[in-house]
Amino acid sequence: MKNNNKQFGIIVLLILLATLSRLIEHPLNFVPISAIILFGAAHFKEKWQVFLVPLFATLVSDILISGWYFNIWIYASYFLIMLFGIQLYSKKISASNVLSGAVGSSLIFFIVTNFSVWLTPGYINISGTSSSLLACYIDGLAFYKGTSAYFNTLSSNLFYSAILFGFYYALHAKCEDLKLEHIKYSSK
Repeated sequence: MKNNNKQFGIIVLLILLATLSRLIEHPLNFVPISAIILFGAAHFKEKWQVFLVPLFATLVSDILISGWYFNIWIYASYFLIMLFGIQLYSKKISASNVLSGAVGSSLIFFIVTNFSVWLTPGYINISGTSSSLLACYIDGLAFYKGTSAYFNTLSSNLFYSAILFGFYYALHAKCEDLKLEHIKYSSK
């Protein structure tokens, strides 16, 4: 039981520290949210912890940053990223699936949030006409290319995933008490 509390405490501490990094000035969309969600999905044994801890940390940081602004579509993408992470890390954690998680979560966020733009009443694409969903995604790519937001989303997912997963891996390699019974780290 003592080991479980220590493991849980370290995982929560890492999530909170990463979440606090949102309060530091950063480039557009260079945030740890997807990495936090993926890290929680990989490391928490109890599924309620996977849903509660990363989302609560994100919600609190959102409130601190922008008040009570809440975008259902953004949180829907977070929920899908959680499900993706739970499935991806159900058996093992490896460098390749950490990379897959970072890339996949970026795509999920892009697909869901641009879909929400398309649903917005009166959506007009770059050419000034109403458009199809495909055109909305193409416009989204142009937007992201111009602002580097998609590149920042992907870069931050890679950066924060490497830090969170790498740091916990290094800790658990040095401290036997931090090895999780329900998941294994693999080099393949």
